Amino acid sequence: MTIAAAAMLALVVVAMVPVVSAQPYEKAKGKYEQAKNEYQDIYSQWNDANKEFNQAMSQWRGNRNQQNFLQLINAARGAATKAAELMIKNMEMIRARIEASIGISENQKERLYAEIDNYINEIRAKQLKIQNAGEEQQIRAAAGELHQYWLQVRVRLRQMTGEMMVNFAQGMVQRVRAIVATVETRVQSMKENGIDTSALENWLAEARSNISAAELKIA
Repeated sequence: MTIAAAAMLALVVVAMVPVVSAQPYEKAKGKYEQAKNEYQDIYSQWNDANKEFNQAMSQWRGNRNQQNFLQLINAARGAATKAAELMIKNMEMIRARIEASIGISENQKERLYAEIDNYINEIRAKQLKIQNAGEEQQIRAAAGELHQYWLQVRVRLRQMTGEMMVNFAQGMVQRVRAIVATVETRVQSMKENGIDTSALENWLAEARSNISAAELKIA
């Protein structure tokens, strides 16, 4: 199942479920919004650092003196350092999203937290290597190492996002099943008391159909 399909499925399943209190998740959602804002701030700083690097590169190409070369080295180090910060903030945002997710068990969350924290620690180690690099070739090598590592991590982060969507959808389907079971019991009781339950039975039929469709898409 693709991430887009999982996201669409989650929205469909949510529409099937009556309003549920979000209070247990409000704190986690607040963390996610904070992480998102921090990511956007770092993204802006990263853009600025890239502009400074491009300007320094242009200056050095125009006049390859020692001063311009040193400015280029510092700008390259700064841009690569900000790139590492951006990667970290991206992972912190995903971590916060997982914390705010419904349908993921605490054990699953803890497993994903540990995996993300390991990636963050690796990025920080590579960021420190960039900051300590003195020569142009060292900075290039450290930045290249960071980039290659991020390409691998990014694939896994996308998989996590897909898993999160699917788990959310599965959790919501289970919730709908519980609601349907409760309604079925009440309908039976109402029938026994001579109450017209045709409207509720129509709703149950539609709910069962939606559950089956959702389970097929999740599979």
